[in-house]
Amino acid sequence: MDLPVLVEQRVWPEFMRAVESLGDDWIASSGRRYELTLSGHRFEVALALGDLEPPPSADGVDEDLLELACLIYDRVGGDWSTEALRNIARLWGWEV
Repeated sequence: MDLPVLVEQRVWPEFMRAVESLGDDWIASSGRRYELTLSGHRFEVALALGDLEPPPSADGVDEDLLELACLIYDRVGGDWSTEALRNIARLWGWEV
């Protein structure tokens, strides 16, 4: 069973190659596996769960998504980086 956790309707052109480079799935440091689907400019992320496996907490998924976003930012490069993203997250009150 896949649980949708993120849908981005408009991936900017400078992010397309970074997202494409991830392939069809990604395993977070938490050990959770996510299915990645890029269709045109639409990017979908779904948590892959076993049939009887309960979903993790929303905070756990958010931590995984931040990790994924950092990976994408680092692949884009230039002004985009994990450090920049974590600074933005801190501005929004996240402890990262």
